[in-house]
Amino acid sequence: MSVIDEFNKSQIFGFPVDYAEDRFLTALLISKEKKIKYSRGAKAYTAVPSNLKSFVIQRKRWIKSWFINTIFLFRIFSKFPFLFKVYFLISFLFNILIVSYIPILLFHIRYGNSSLILYSLLIILLYTIFEFCLYKRLRLFMPIMYFLLNILIYSWLTLKAISSLRDNSWGVRSNAIS
Repeated sequence: MSVIDEFNKSQIFGFPVDYAEDRFLTALLISKEKKIKYSRGAKAYTAVPSNLKSFVIQRKRWIKSWFINTIFLFRIFSKFPFLFKVYFLISFLFNILIVSYIPILLFHIRYGNSSLILYSLLIILLYTIFEFCLYKRLRLFMPIMYFLLNILIYSWLTLKAISSLRDNSWGVRSNAIS
């Protein structure tokens, strides 16, 4: 079966992968040991949400794609170079920490445990490392702001998106690739 045929018939948890075609197709190509190369001349376009409702729908779709692709990438993890494995695991850890923050916060409020501060500092440290790798300088304001916004928005939205994986009311893959 060709990569495109497999892509068109792809299913995870028994239902078609109808979103994140770019991510899933790339992961599928890697799983088939195809080479992926950077192209400076490539152009990509996206529809920018025009209101809060559209933004939330877009974020839910992207979170679902992250979740599905993470499951697939764990299945083909051995095929990746070492640096990608490190990046992937840090990224995965970061997402798990953010998603679990609200339940842990509620636990700490209920039982009065003070380790939440250490948990929060760990997340901010991960943001700071990403920030430093990206900009080659330390800026604490952005990691702290990013942490706060993620706690306020991303943590609950991720749980909502994952709990509604079968809901594709926002749209599906319009045409199979041929």
